[in-house]
Amino acid sequence: MSKQVTSQHKKRISPRAAQHSAISEKAQKVLKANHAPAKIDPDTRYALIAETAYFRAERRGFIPGSEIKDWLEAEAEIEAMLQVKTPH
Repeated sequence: MSKQVTSQHKKRISPRAAQHSAISEKAQKVLKANHAPAKIDPDTRYALIAETAYFRAERRGFIPGSEIKDWLEAEAEIEAMLQVKTPH
């Protein structure tokens, strides 16, 4: 049986989440401050992924069932951005 999303499960996206792109502003600042491949410490990397995954979940209304997907997509996005070389 397929799971239907009812109106009570739908949540409004906060204005804060709506203004964020795929990655958070914090992640964008950290990534812009470093010339890639960016070297950041593991704790900062984890925080960037967690924040990006949070905003992905917020944009979809925190509907359960996609938490791992949010994390993996956020991780891939941050990793890809860390590998991109920025022009000097």
